[in-house]
Amino acid sequence: DDCASRLSASGARTMAASVRVVARLLVSQSFGDEVFGFMNAHAGRFATPDAAKRRAKAETFEHPLEYTSLHAEFCDRFERRVEEAVETAGSSVQELYNYLSGSDKEVEHKLDEAAPSQLVQTLLTIFEYETFVEVMRDPERRAYLEQIVRNWRRTLDSYGA
Repeated sequence: DDCASRLSASGARTMAASVRVVARLLVSQSFGDEVFGFMNAHAGRFATPDAAKRRAKAETFEHPLEYTSLHAEFCDRFERRVEEAVETAGSSVQELYNYLSGSDKEVEHKLDEAAPSQLVQTLLTIFEYETFVEVMRDPERRAYLEQIVRNWRRTLDSYGA
């Protein structure tokens, strides 16, 4: 039993390190420049002059097929970078998602990693189709997301995480 708890603690430390690596990637200047560069380059395809439509939830309107292909391109381009970061840190993407969701039953080991875990969970939602469409349609949401990234970059820099 002592061996099992040591292995569990070791796994939690590995996942905590993976979360920090992914958090650093997601808020890095270069990654942010690429992500927001992609978004800004393609935002015109999602534009609508009606402010209410810009802020509408994705499930409330019909989407042009082009949205799906741009989302796929976005995911192909940026999810691969996240996967590489996780694997470089010695984990798998599935282990990361399990860790973040708490389904690996090691929530108590996450308490000291709450901020990076919340950051990673929040920023990974951009890979969900509905969130992607909502952010692409609304320049205010994009600006807000960009501000969150900048604030988290400063926070992580100040804590040396």
